[in-house]
Amino acid sequence: MELIRKEIKFKTDYKVSNNLKNNISNILNYDDNNKINKTYRVYSIYFDDENLTYYKEKIEGLNIRVKPRLRFYFDKNLNPIKSFLELKKRRNFFVKKEKLEISLEDAKIILSGGINKLFLKYENSKCFMEFYKLIKLRYLKPKVTIFYDRSAFFFKFNKDVRITFDKDIFASFYKNTDLKFNSSTRVIGANLNIIEIKYNYSLPEIISNNFKFYNLEQCTFSKYCMGLNECYNFNN
Repeated sequence: MELIRKEIKFKTDYKVSNNLKNNISNILNYDDNNKINKTYRVYSIYFDDENLTYYKEKIEGLNIRVKPRLRFYFDKNLNPIKSFLELKKRRNFFVKKEKLEISLEDAKIILSGGINKLFLKYENSKCFMEFYKLIKLRYLKPKVTIFYDRSAFFFKFNKDVRITFDKDIFASFYKNTDLKFNSSTRVIGANLNIIEIKYNYSLPEIISNNFKFYNLEQCTFSKYCMGLNECYNFNN
């Protein structure tokens, strides 16, 4: 599965985020992931090489870059229920996400360094083969775990327009395949949210006007980079 779209981000406090969400609720529908609980847990494990090349490419602002990761989704009792192998690629303002749903067991095999065992099973998947080649060529290893709670919506009149509100973003060094939430560090303040708008062509005026009303300024924010900064104390 491939998705190509523009992506813009904003960082704001919980009060403004909540007011904005309430103000545009009449033109949004809940995403399928959170129709019942209204939020859901996202858990990503990012891969990089010894030199942290993907981290540095983002910090240096390269226009063309990629982030390989495994992403997991959890039920309301915080048990993992789905896993995806993903490649998030950026070319200037456009983001292309390629993903492949795999079993939890296969995800743990990849995390344990056993991706060779899955070659025949997924050799017809373009996403898997590119992920496989990156691991082999760059000797990629899982570096950091990022998890947070997300509320996701899409525009009632165009499902290609998606808005997400992320809060309680935490990071930890990758340790093992247990998918636990302990020994983690908060990435941004407890009262802050990251809002992301994802769309294919043009942003509906009714949405852009609401964001302008709250004087929200676009920002660059990488959960992976911020997580590494906190885990490795790169900012100190």
